[in-house]
Order: sequence, then C-alpha cells, then structure tokens
Amino acid sequence: MNLQELCKELGEMAKAQELVNFSAAGASLAEINPLQVDWYPLFFIIPSGTHTVKDDTTRYDLTLYYIDRLLEDNSNTIDIFSSSIENLKNILIGARSIPGVADVEDTYTIRNFMPEKLNDRVAGAYAQVRITCENETVCFVEPEDENNS
Repeated sequence: MNLQELCKELGEMAKAQELVNFSAAGASLAEINPLQVDWYPLFFIIPSGTHTVKDDTTRYDLTLYYIDRLLEDNSNTIDIFSSSIENLKNILIGARSIPGVADVEDTYTIRNFMPEKLNDRVAGAYAQVRITCENETVCFVEPEDENNS
C-alpha cells in the first residue's frame, strides 16, 4: 500500500463509520478551503516526518486532524475537543482493519488546538502516528537468461 492509497483508505473508513463528513490529505492545514468543505466535521491527513521502508513494509509518519466548526460564541469548544479525541482514537482503531495495514502504533499523543491560520472558525485535535503497511510489488523483472543474451 502506498501513501496515497493509505490516505484514501483512512478517509473512506472514517466516513463509512460516520465519524466525519469530509476527508482530505495535503501538505498543510492551509490547504483547507472552507468553500470546498461540504460538511463538518472533517478529517485531514498530513504526511509528516520521515517514512521508513523495509523489505516488505513501509512505516508512514502521519499527522491526523479532526476538525469541527465552532459556534459564534465558542460555547461548543469543549464538546469539539472531547469528540475530537474520541473520534481520532476510533479512526486509529478502525485503521487496523484496513487491508494492507500491518500495524498501527499503540502509543500516540492527541493534542487539542484552535488554529488561527484557517479561513474558518474551527477547533479540533491532532495526533502524530505511525502506520505500517505491507509493500506491494509494482513490477517484477525476470532475470535475463544468459543463453538468450
């Protein structure tokens, strides 16, 4: 499983479990355009750090965000913080059942945040995680037969 497939599978799994209404992946939260977000809450994935490749697996370092819209008076901040934590945990539990996922790191830290650089009034949480996937063979080249050279 490559990075693009992993991000797509995580987003689809989160939407199928009805944990989020919108999912996407990108290099920065600044890529989130509120005009493109149909419905909150949203799940956003940023590939972060390094990715470690072994013979049969690749470990991806990802930052997963769960973001929801604040009310005008911010009265739902703690509700969003709480649901963000629980839904990120549920997404990571569900990630274990995605075909091709070999391991989801057991220990991770979830941090709540209220980003100031987005064009929308939101709050949420993020977790930096490691997910290990099985490598797929892209192509296989037969060794040349010395008699046919």
